[in-house]
Amino acid sequence: MTAAELARTPVAVNVFCAADFFRGLSLPERVDRALGANVRAADARCPCAEVHSFRLFEEPAVSLAEVPPSELAAATDALGRLDRLSIHGPLRNALISRKAAKRERLAREYRFAIEQAAHFGASCVVVHFSPWSARTEESRLAGVTLLRELGDFALARGVRLGVENGGCTASVRGGGQSLEDFVELIASLDHPAVGATVDTGHLVGWLTAEQQARPAAAELYNNLLAQLLKELHAYGKLFHVHLNDVDPQTFGDHYGPGFGLVDFRRAFEPLCRSGYDGLLAIEMHRGSCAETGSLTPAEFECAVRYAQSCWAEAERAGGKG
Repeated sequence: MTAAELARTPVAVNVFCAADFFRGLSLPERVDRALGANVRAADARCPCAEVHSFRLFEEPAVSLAEVPPSELAAATDALGRLDRLSIHGPLRNALISRKAAKRERLAREYRFAIEQAAHFGASCVVVHFSPWSARTEESRLAGVTLLRELGDFALARGVRLGVENGGCTASVRGGGQSLEDFVELIASLDHPAVGATVDTGHLVGWLTAEQQARPAAAELYNNLLAQLLKELHAYGKLFHVHLNDVDPQTFGDHYGPGFGLVDFRRAFEPLCRSGYDGLLAIEMHRGSCAETGSLTPAEFECAVRYAQSCWAEAERAGGKG
């Protein structure tokens, strides 16, 4: 990769994943390590990262006003060294809970995440929202209403919300009952600040066990990913992407890019041609070993370099640069 190509790449790293790579480090140290892994030339690096809103501060808080000034200043200084940033919101799917108090509690946490995003200059907050898990129609509709209200809160602060496919439970790993369900959800929310986060490893639920066993399973998977990215981008609703790979034998996800079956070059080419302006945040827990948290520093850096090179090759194929 050239220095110019590296400067353009939107590849980021999630500094709260890859446990073995970041374990025991403070936020500034995590940022340092992420930046170090992204250095590819003496005069160029890719200062992009994703952080978890619920792990940024040591003391519990529901607004920035409650965060100790020294802690907020330290986080602001650390994250200020990044050119681009995204925030991962709470992991729970309680926006569709039957209990109003539980829904509102999570909505407060999301408002805090949005507040953080606005303060730190993050482009997007990742949202876990799976209405298919709602036990009643009333709770499903309440969740949709809350998500639109959160969209209003984000829009007023210049922040976008990206609902993640399959971001809640293994039972709806693909994000809904089908690709069409997920795309329809994003379109039906009909809010300028609410779009999609596509996780490249979360499409496994859209292939049946019989399809996963076929020799052409990798091709089927990559066809689905290409279709999902194309449809969401056509709607103008592709706000953010999580990068991770899928084991072709077990169909386990969250492997580092380059360690599985996902064709990232193919996925990136239409994004390059159409001017995708979001981040590509690597969210990985494993490399060559299936055990969660087994990722080595060498595997981490290899995955980052691989994702960056795939973007650079896609740019060249698209006639950019």
